[in-house]
Amino acid sequence: MFYRKTFSVFRNALRVSLKAESEHEDLRKELVNNPHFRIHEAFFACDLDNNGILNVEIFKGLLERAGSTRGGNRVTEAEAKNLLFKFDWNRDQRVHFEEFAVELQPKSPF
Repeated sequence: MFYRKTFSVFRNALRVSLKAESEHEDLRKELVNNPHFRIHEAFFACDLDNNGILNVEIFKGLLERAGSTRGGNRVTEAEAKNLLFKFDWNRDQRVHFEEFAVELQPKSPF
């Protein structure tokens, strides 16, 4: 049985996770339904090294160029690794086109 405080923290973690995933799913659906969005073009726009692979340095640079800084602080290595982890299905620390495409596809049929 959870202690009251533990249960409260757990419940809040679930709420935050659900909200974030719901917003992410809405964005995935918006991309897929956008007639001007091409997943190949998006991947190759991110692939600045033109080697068919996205790594943590590329994700860090993308986040920084997109303005994803916190109060003027630069994106940390841990933040970039967390994003890479979301896309890196085979856990080789690199994102190939197939992994990129899978992550950007809607997950829910609802």
